[in-house]
Amino acid sequence: MQVTPETTLPVRRDYRLIGIAVVVIFLALIEIQFAADSFRFVYQTMRDHLGPLDTFWGTAEQWAETTTSVVIVITVWILRPFQRHALVAFLATILISSTLVNVTKAITGRARPNHGIRIEKEDGARGLAFVRGWLVSHPDASRIMQPKAGDYWLWLDKDRPWFAEEVGADGKKSTRNKLGDYGSFPSGHACAAFVVAYFMTYLMPKAGWVWYLLAFGAAMARVRFRRHYPGDVMVGAAIGVIVSHLIFSSRWPVVVAGWFPKLLGPIPERKDSV
Repeated sequence: MQVTPETTLPVRRDYRLIGIAVVVIFLALIEIQFAADSFRFVYQTMRDHLGPLDTFWGTAEQWAETTTSVVIVITVWILRPFQRHALVAFLATILISSTLVNVTKAITGRARPNHGIRIEKEDGARGLAFVRGWLVSHPDASRIMQPKAGDYWLWLDKDRPWFAEEVGADGKKSTRNKLGDYGSFPSGHACAAFVVAYFMTYLMPKAGWVWYLLAFGAAMARVRFRRHYPGDVMVGAAIGVIVSHLIFSSRWPVVVAGWFPKLLGPIPERKDSV
């Protein structure tokens, strides 16, 4: 296969793309001010008027799973050996973006919609029961957590879930993942989906619209299934795009790949990169 400027590293730095992603983050911060209402509107619209697309949402959500990235890496390694060097940038993007997302999740401690916003019959009750149980073992947390529905942001409080141990009625400490219900912001799935979409567009530019359509579907699926607010997926997607582009437009992945010429093969470098 012929190597083109679109399939060599580093790619041209496009500040317009970064600017668009920054604007998306800004809009998400505005949406956060009306999170409960915007979530209800988007979710109910998808549920009541876009029901036939539920299969698409569910399928697209798999685009953000780890299995998808593993399959892509194996496929590139076997079928596109001339682009193995790009896997350095792809894996670095996954590592850096996921770290950034998970650190932000831990700092903000935002409750997921189905944990605090009651829409469906099963929503809210589980979250409220958890809050009441938590306040029994951590009464000082009442300043940041109340047994009522709402958009919770726990931030860096020592008595919040994940930072403090949960103690049951029997006096035993819980070992369950306490970050899960309070890790809504930003969306890791949306971030991963757009990281994959960026990489696939790098590999096959002409099919870029397909990859980003799948990424969009994966992000919206997280709202449809009540796991994230719209602002969560907007910020997650923007992080994925920004980190991807900054890494793929940098020279250091090429340098690192050059350390392993026998493993990754020759690197066709573009001369007009920034």
